[in-house]
Amino acid sequence: MKIIDLFAGCGGLSKGFEMAGYDVPGFVEFWEPAIKTHQRNFPNSTLLGKDITKISNDEIKDIKNKIGVIDGVVGGPPCQGFSTIGKRDKNDPRNSLFKDFLRFVTVIEPKFFLMENVTGLLSTRTENEELVIDIIISEFEKLGYKANYMVLNAANYGIPQMRKRVLVFGSKEGVINIPTELNNKNNYLTLEDAISNLPSLDSDNLGEHSIETVLKSSNPYQDYLQKHANGILHNHIIKKQNELDIERWQYIPEGRYMRSINPAGLKNDIFPDKKLHMSAGETSQQKLCRLDRTKPSWTVLTDWYTMRQKTHYSQPRAFSVREVARIQSFGDDFIFEGEKVTDFYKQIGNAVPPLLGKIIAEEIDSFFNDKDYSKNSEKQLKLF
Repeated sequence: MKIIDLFAGCGGLSKGFEMAGYDVPGFVEFWEPAIKTHQRNFPNSTLLGKDITKISNDEIKDIKNKIGVIDGVVGGPPCQGFSTIGKRDKNDPRNSLFKDFLRFVTVIEPKFFLMENVTGLLSTRTENEELVIDIIISEFEKLGYKANYMVLNAANYGIPQMRKRVLVFGSKEGVINIPTELNNKNNYLTLEDAISNLPSLDSDNLGEHSIETVLKSSNPYQDYLQKHANGILHNHIIKKQNELDIERWQYIPEGRYMRSINPAGLKNDIFPDKKLHMSAGETSQQKLCRLDRTKPSWTVLTDWYTMRQKTHYSQPRAFSVREVARIQSFGDDFIFEGEKVTDFYKQIGNAVPPLLGKIIAEEIDSFFNDKDYSKNSEKQLKLF
């Protein structure tokens, strides 16, 4: 089957569908570093446009005619309002980039669509107290699609990260089942499973964009990550760390963090030297979280400020670009492009974990092609 990826970013969802055997002939993305990353990793995928709001319906028809049958439209449209004309409800998805995702579905009429977003979408209401998710489902139903949503935690699907996301799926034949979970809290993949065999880094060795190296795998997850790397390690780089944070790190036990206003958080009294003390403003939020190697990572976010606060379990630094990519289930052969380290973190933090995308893509494939697939299962997508 063929899909196009809207708001594609660096290509996490594209990669997942490709791994499941789909073709990804085209994508739409606005941000240049993400475009370059997508083009490097998907050389046969064409950039269909940058600003989706400027792609007309006639141009969408041309895309459809050029590609041929497009089975699926996938992507993660931001649901913040964007219009600056008149007074509009910023929470109403009909005033947001969602309407352009909807336009593509309207014109292309794919067999299915898949839309990804953060869980906050489920509690967001318009000024008229309508649930945004209800509006989204209703808009697709007007097009003749049966639509619903599910919330999946990446950690339950073989990914070493606690990351919950909303997936909205629809087709004219019905909705898919919730994919069978592979893991639970008793057998989650851990941070150590993901990154333990990567070379050490520090302030004197910030890493290399590309280096030949032989990495010894210690588990099946690392086998998967390294399968197509051909002995080259890409993007194992860090940004220079704040010297005070490096000194503070040694006093923070693994699995703990600074947060003065929280009983579970550490306070300045752990530091023997007052020069290491942090201000009340600094510690009102979680800071210097030394993650536990025996558990999945916390959610990978998009900006350097928050990512530098999540520190390596055994090295006094933030996680490298490659480490964060592994936590998101990108294989070591997936190469990120950008001018700044912060470009890489943003791309990875915005992405759908490829392995999660693969699992969903396989479920969709079974829905359409497996004659024994139950379309009336109790595990079908349900409203929560």
